[in-house]
Amino acid sequence: PTNGLRNELGILTVESQIIIKKLLFLHRVINMEDDKLVRRVMMKQKEQPGNHWYQGVEEIAASLDLPIEESALKEITRNQWRRRVVETIRKKENTQMEDWVRTSKKCREMKPNCQFKQYLEEMKPNEAMIILKARLGMTDVKANYRNKYVNTTCSECGQVEDLKHLLTCK
Repeated sequence: PTNGLRNELGILTVESQIIIKKLLFLHRVINMEDDKLVRRVMMKQKEQPGNHWYQGVEEIAASLDLPIEESALKEITRNQWRRRVVETIRKKENTQMEDWVRTSKKCREMKPNCQFKQYLEEMKPNEAMIILKARLGMTDVKANYRNKYVNTTCSECGQVEDLKHLLTCK
């Protein structure tokens, strides 16, 4: 599952990466000199109603509870702003991941924490792949691939054959 893989690797969605770029660009434009064309265009957009770039960024910032007033953005450095934006986006994605885990069939055991998992770095690739498949519910056992097998019971004891069962079956 893509969401589970993103959780294990600590990858942000493309949408979130675009939002970060937009908010960083807003900070850059606000901190430009007043005579720059890009800044003048944005200042005109702020004054005008309708659907334009600034209005879209305003809506994004409002949904993330980020202040985008000119005075606030002039006081903060680019790195401070970036840290704040990325932290806010990560919190939002963790919340979305928690919601997804609650409704997921394969990854209901997963603990949402969108950070790169250490085991992926410390183990050999084939060993890390085994753990990753187990955590994502992608191990080739009958309970995970119901359409592949006629029944989901263990041939030895008759219980449902899932990964936990395989580890404890006598």
